Amino acid sequence: MSFMVKTNAIRYPTLNGQPFVGGLTPYTHQHQTLLKVREALAQNKTICLLNTSVTGSGKTLANFAAAILDGVRTIGVYPTNELLNDQLVALNKPYLLPPNQIAKLDSQGIGDIKECFDHFKNNAQTLAFVTGEAMPIAALTNPDVLYLMMYDLYGQMYSDFAKSYGQRVFQNVLNNYPVIAFDEFHLYNAKQAANAAFMVGTAKELAPNKPHIFIFSSATPVDLTKTYLERLGLSVEEVSSATNEEGRVVCEPLEINLLASDLMRWKGGDTLRAVLDDILKWADSCTPVARGVFIVDSVYEAKRVATALRQRYPADQVGEVHGYMDSSERIGALRRRFSVGTTTIDVGVDLTDEKSKEFLVCEARSAAQAIQRIGRLGRGGRAPDVITIPNRVWLIVPEYAHEFLRNRLPENGEIERAEFSQKLHSAYQAFENFEAYINIYSPLEAIAACERILKQYQFDSKPEVENKLHQLVSTLYDQKPPANLEHIKENYKKLNKKQYAIWHKYGTPVKSPNSQSKKPKYYLPDLESFRGGMESDFTVAIYDELDKILGLKPIKTYSLPFIVRRTKFTELSKDAFYELVSHNHPAQAEVWLKEFPNPERVLGYVHVTGLIEGQAHEMAFDIIKQSLELVDSRQVMRVAGFSIPHPQLNLGGGINTKLRERSLNCWISEYKSFSVSKNLPPLFAVYPLKARLPNGQADEWSIAFGLDAFFLASLKSKQRYKSSKGTALII
Repeated sequence: MSFMVKTNAIRYPTLNGQPFVGGLTPYTHQHQTLLKVREALAQNKTICLLNTSVTGSGKTLANFAAAILDGVRTIGVYPTNELLNDQLVALNKPYLLPPNQIAKLDSQGIGDIKECFDHFKNNAQTLAFVTGEAMPIAALTNPDVLYLMMYDLYGQMYSDFAKSYGQRVFQNVLNNYPVIAFDEFHLYNAKQAANAAFMVGTAKELAPNKPHIFIFSSATPVDLTKTYLERLGLSVEEVSSATNEEGRVVCEPLEINLLASDLMRWKGGDTLRAVLDDILKWADSCTPVARGVFIVDSVYEAKRVATALRQRYPADQVGEVHGYMDSSERIGALRRRFSVGTTTIDVGVDLTDEKSKEFLVCEARSAAQAIQRIGRLGRGGRAPDVITIPNRVWLIVPEYAHEFLRNRLPENGEIERAEFSQKLHSAYQAFENFEAYINIYSPLEAIAACERILKQYQFDSKPEVENKLHQLVSTLYDQKPPANLEHIKENYKKLNKKQYAIWHKYGTPVKSPNSQSKKPKYYLPDLESFRGGMESDFTVAIYDELDKILGLKPIKTYSLPFIVRRTKFTELSKDAFYELVSHNHPAQAEVWLKEFPNPERVLGYVHVTGLIEGQAHEMAFDIIKQSLELVDSRQVMRVAGFSIPHPQLNLGGGINTKLRERSLNCWISEYKSFSVSKNLPPLFAVYPLKARLPNGQADEWSIAFGLDAFFLASLKSKQRYKSSKGTALII
């Protein structure tokens, strides 16, 4: 059952007579941001700004206004590559910034710069040049790279051969870039919010004579970060625009059709396909025909929707935007009449101009996801009376949320956009946000960073820096204010011992051939990276016949669990994989294979020949149960010996052999994965685990890896979740 509700347009007033970028008339939040940045620069202050203006209201121009008008060096931080590329195009206009004053500093951008300079041997050296000697006005990066910069990890993760360049990058960010703007900040989890607070505190303490302006752009509250920033003695100033009926349209009116589905059991695709024919008939009846975007959470469903559209329309009218597609193929996908994708679309990408769309069909497993995805549509700034094709949304929500909203929204009536968002927040159940992680593991991340940072300073300045860093850790993470500096140092020493013990237990040794210390160093990638993982991402290299048929680049990397569950595939040796690519694509093979990641990062190679129709294949990790004896299943454990039972993963034993040899940090529950997942955030990765007995029988358990394992271990041991059987689940 579905019902429809309409949201009104949102208008923001503009400030006539106030100079702004490109001669534009600014909104209040844009003008406020520019004034506060200029004021902080003039007064040599560290400030934090929170821009809560709605999606589509020009927060990017607000963030970069001082860069464009005054040449103030600014780092923009974007959580997805699609959003980063979108903003790169937006800034690269003649009246904004010239191309030589914009640097793209994601992995691809760093690689492109490195190729231009033969003497650049690594990413640390490349970044040291860009942020130091070159110093473009605008640097666009992702939080993963910024984390490595500000936690002084470049050149030190697996060895210290490029340590001096990494240290230079750290100092360059502190001293050369006064403005750092975090876009779509509401997407950051508890760990990542704590990371941002540590970055702010480090800049404030170690470069006190330099101004620093941190801008957090988020259309929804970020109370957790605000709490930690205020601990640093910084006020978080909100900049926003009040709505005004006489103002300029920033969000066009929407017609939202709400559909109920059992999203917990991945029935959203079935719900979508049930209404797809009606949606397309409506789209074709519009004049001109309506353009649309489909956003689902499963790559498999995205592929199925794209296939269904190609059966009805020419292939060049359908584009796919998701992680399973090669990045080069995703660039033009949003310009097609129909764009199909996953979360890579819903994070800040503007569906305007050549990417403009009139309708949106999407799943929404949380209120934040619903608001984020709805916000992609109606960003053209048109007044309602000139909109010929209504902005129409089909929003697929959980059954319980649908029931709640049906009883509280005016069917076929109109509601204020802000009130609709409030109703969405009330409709959804709360999910675990892992704030407990901040108390247990965030201080240890900070300690590891502090110990690296301290080595940069000489004998005369080191004691002062040491005191500042010790105070910073105490300010951010101590539950009670310490009595004095001696108490601060005692607490730091205890945390330092704990940090070393955990890194030794769960981390990877760092080779330090020039080190005089007998105490080995360790790197813990599951914690010392923005998103975690690395060891447990289960990446395989793929040759995809489906993309080959469509004339798309067929080689890529993706997660093995998806391949096992949803594709028809054959495992190949590395030589056979390279031979397949070379035979089918002799002109491109050398370039394509050169771009592939280090072979050590991939588990193996597979040839995908099709998708599984209907019910997915069973996918579970498998391990001999004795390997887990005498281990508290509520804690993180480091275990080797995992495999994935599947007929196609036994050819030569390549992938499973490598998987068995890999020691992985994991968290295990004796409950099934469906029960464990119920109160976890949407798309949280909990897998089935078969704990096998000597007689061949197996207990059906569940397992999480990497950072997810540490998240689960941070929860209180008696925290209870309701299982599917109605009993209390203790994790």
